[in-house]
Amino acid sequence: MRTRLSAALGGIELHSIDPAIYIQRINEGAPGIEVSAGNRSGNSGQHVNGIQRKTMDISIQFSINLPKTEILRRAEILQQVNAWAAAGGNLTVNYRDRQKLRVKCISYPGIDGIDRWTENYEIQFRAFPIPFWQSMDAESVTVAATASQNASISLRETGGGLLCFSAANSSGSTVNTLTIASNNRHFSFTGLGLADGEKLQADYDEDGVQRIRIQASGGTWRSAMAARETNSYDDIILNPGLNTVSLTAGASVAWQIWTYGRWI
Repeated sequence: MRTRLSAALGGIELHSIDPAIYIQRINEGAPGIEVSAGNRSGNSGQHVNGIQRKTMDISIQFSINLPKTEILRRAEILQQVNAWAAAGGNLTVNYRDRQKLRVKCISYPGIDGIDRWTENYEIQFRAFPIPFWQSMDAESVTVAATASQNASISLRETGGGLLCFSAANSSGSTVNTLTIASNNRHFSFTGLGLADGEKLQADYDEDGVQRIRIQASGGTWRSAMAARETNSYDDIILNPGLNTVSLTAGASVAWQIWTYGRWI
């Protein structure tokens, strides 16, 4: 039964599994933060070398509203809930509009008194590759064909985001060099071999794994990772608010830049 709280995995709401399921509480844990610090020579205090957000946990507490005599059905419902949780995937909750958390189940509900109709159960999830709530709608900017230009992209999300881009070549010549930069980070490419009618694209899959590929005019993809210069950064991080992005290519290309913002 739907209560004030609702949670879904892959678009399937927990309460839709069986009308006897009532979500009682959703608890979001504090993100797992790892701080790397070193001592300051001859002084008190420490230098902070880096702060990394590693994981984020969320738990769902629910009850099964059945008479205590219906223990077989109660056990069946618990197995259905386990199967729902086992798949993991994109978790959404009704109080975070158009946001998702990529999770895996790390703890299934235990059975402590299968015959107690008032018993509460708990599922625990953990976000590993992307430990942020992430917007489901991209912030996106399109730039008409140019060989060199600055663009601006604004993020309302408090956790910033990772820059994605595409560069479509319709210049009539092959593009071998390309650079995109923002916030003192950049991707640079040499020996790209981006032919007329092809598109270079850098983005991330559902698990946050980066892809840098060229799409041929026929629609097939090939990797362009080998063309990225070694001094390029692993990611270009966009900050909350306004970001300036520098775009440069060996010939005129049409750009699109976007990001799926993250929430702290």
